[in-house]
Amino acid sequence: MGKTKVVLDTNVLISSLLKPGGKARQIYRLVLRGKIKLYISKPLLNEVERVLEYPKFEIEKLQKELFLKTLKRVAVFVYPRQKIDLIKEDPPDNRLLECAVTAQVDYLVSGDSTHLLPLKHFQGVKIMNPSAFWNIYQEK
Repeated sequence: MGKTKVVLDTNVLISSLLKPGGKARQIYRLVLRGKIKLYISKPLLNEVERVLEYPKFEIEKLQKELFLKTLKRVAVFVYPRQKIDLIKEDPPDNRLLECAVTAQVDYLVSGDSTHLLPLKHFQGVKIMNPSAFWNIYQEK
């Protein structure tokens, strides 16, 4: 069996940066150590870059730059061709689904309890929050 393949929602990536003791950080560490394979697309990277600029997060410029540089180095870029328009209320969430389906990942890890988590599955991709993913990963 190959490495577990994941797409991490922007909220999970940002949490991995802001909450050192959280599950998101533990999951991101698995990516950094090469234990799981992270997939990303240009629209998702753009979203992360945009959200990192939110003043409420108070993230230092150098920390943002290092995080983005590392993310670009460790993630596998995919170029979705299929347009998904499932989540009408929050269209950017569809970019996550597009990336996950294109990369044929095992899991889409998200903290979005409004739109993504209620789906549970989408075209063979399991959708779960960081704690649930961490628990499943630990059992493997």
